[in-house]
Amino acid sequence: MKNRSTGFIILGLLAVLLLGPLPLSCTRDSDQKAADVDPVPVATPRRTLEDISDDYMAARNRQDVDETLSYFDEYCQISPPHGDIIAGKDAIRKIMEWDAALGSVLTVDGMEGLGNTITLGSIMEHNAFFDLLGINAAGYEPGSELIFRDGLIIEVIPSGFTAESIAQMRLKMPPLLQWISAQYPEALPRLMTAEGDFNYSGENGKEWLTLLQEWKVAQNASTEPEAVTE
Repeated sequence: MKNRSTGFIILGLLAVLLLGPLPLSCTRDSDQKAADVDPVPVATPRRTLEDISDDYMAARNRQDVDETLSYFDEYCQISPPHGDIIAGKDAIRKIMEWDAALGSVLTVDGMEGLGNTITLGSIMEHNAFFDLLGINAAGYEPGSELIFRDGLIIEVIPSGFTAESIAQMRLKMPPLLQWISAQYPEALPRLMTAEGDFNYSGENGKEWLTLLQEWKVAQNASTEPEAVTE
């Protein structure tokens, strides 16, 4: 092995002596060609659908509507367990603006990925609407799904409210709706559909909070004991 290595070195030296050094122009051309080649991209850890889902939920909880929508495919939709499908980014934007107006924060108890789907655990939603209504938070059953295509959300399938949350809303909402109907009869057709669903938008969310605050003041005034006059 030693003799063979020495032979290679001698042959290399002979080639240099016989051919002479390479012309400088060749060296410069080679350097230029090397510089023209696109750099090799640096490998980065692959983002999983769980990572993307975490980032999506964080954007929602910051009430950053534009960033939240950046996680959706152009042809996305929300398919609620009851009611009509909400299709397209423009329609979904209204829901995100509604959530932002209410200061909605979602707490998710874990998630699991399988194929192109992320299944969420139970969810607790805190927002100003629930606070003013007298509900600490609304709970959603486990099983909401985020379905992805090419790294973007193509469909959201939310699970329904828990039985406890439904019972609380059925108890708390009727007095509010009766008060609004009596005080502002023109408001409900604007704020809710004929089927009793919310008309989602940022402006409507703000109006609901204004009405709730006024309703709370009226409720408190009605429960205060009357002053005794002599």
